[in-house]
Amino acid sequence: MAKFHVTARTGSEAQRLTVDSLDEAIETLESWVKMTIKDGPLGSISAIREYGPDKRVKSRIQIAEGKIWRGKVAGIDVMGDLRCVPYRGSVNREILTPQGDENPFEVVRRYFTEAGVK
Repeated sequence: MAKFHVTARTGSEAQRLTVDSLDEAIETLESWVKMTIKDGPLGSISAIREYGPDKRVKSRIQIAEGKIWRGKVAGIDVMGDLRCVPYRGSVNREILTPQGDENPFEVVRRYFTEAGVK
């Protein structure tokens, strides 16, 4: 059975937890996303140009399975305007598109399931 590493990065802080199942990893992901949203949105900042809340990442919460080079990585970016954007990959990130009425957590679960990770 695979081990899953769930990591949440918010600002300069990071939390990490290792769990035994995809179900536990998705539950942790969902819990941490909800805590981040509960804190409220980010404001705009100005650094050479203006960055609105929709362009800022408030928190990046990801699930990693397997080895660093061969494992699967997917997660959710909680944007400053509190949108949740599911993605896959670590270096070359790709936004995952929901199918039907999938929520972001179901999208991440589908990614791992389709990749054969249990």
